[in-house]
Amino acid sequence: MELLRLQERHISRNLEASGKSTFRQRVIWVDPPSNRITQFLNIVGFLNASTIRQFRIILKLICGLIERWRPETHTFHMPCGECTITLEDVAFQLGVPIFDRPIIAQNKEAVEITCYRHLGKVPDKTDIDGKRVKLTWLKSAFQLDGNSSEQDVRCTARAYILLLIGGMLMPDKSSAMVHTQYLQFLTLPWEAG
Repeated sequence: MELLRLQERHISRNLEASGKSTFRQRVIWVDPPSNRITQFLNIVGFLNASTIRQFRIILKLICGLIERWRPETHTFHMPCGECTITLEDVAFQLGVPIFDRPIIAQNKEAVEITCYRHLGKVPDKTDIDGKRVKLTWLKSAFQLDGNSSEQDVRCTARAYILLLIGGMLMPDKSSAMVHTQYLQFLTLPWEAG
C-alpha cells in the first residue's frame, strides 16, 4: 500500500496543471494599539502579536510547501525527512502565550448580551452574523479619547484583542467577521472572580 494514496487528488496537481495560483491572503489591517491599552495587552500576552503590521507572502515558498504537504500524515515531506508545524512554533513566531488552560467552549448566550457584558456596547443587527461580529464595527466603535474612563480602556483593550484574533491570528473565510466566543476568555486577571 502506497503512503501517498491521495496524490492524484492533491492540490499540487492543480497547481501543476493550471500554472496559476489561487492563493488569497486573508488578513485585515489592524492599527497599532493606543498607548492606553498596551499595558493590558502586555498583561494578557498579546502585546507582541499587536506589533505585527504585515505578512510578506512568498508565493513560491507557499506553493513549495503545498506541494510537499501530505494530508494523510499531516506533515510536510521534505528531502531531509518529515516535518510539521507545531503550536509551539506558531507561539514562538507570534509571541502569544500557550501555556495555560485550553480554550474550548461554546457561547450559548446572544451576541448582544456577550458584547454588552465584555465590551460595554451592543452592535447593530447589521454588524452581526450568527455568533460573529464585523471587524469594521470593532474598529469604528472602540476609539479612546482624553475623556475615556478606565472601563472604556478595558473594553477597548478587549475589542482590540478580538480584532487581532479575527483580523490577523485566526481570520475566518470571510476576512470580515470574528466569533464572539473568544470574549469570555478576555477577562483581565484582576477582574476574575
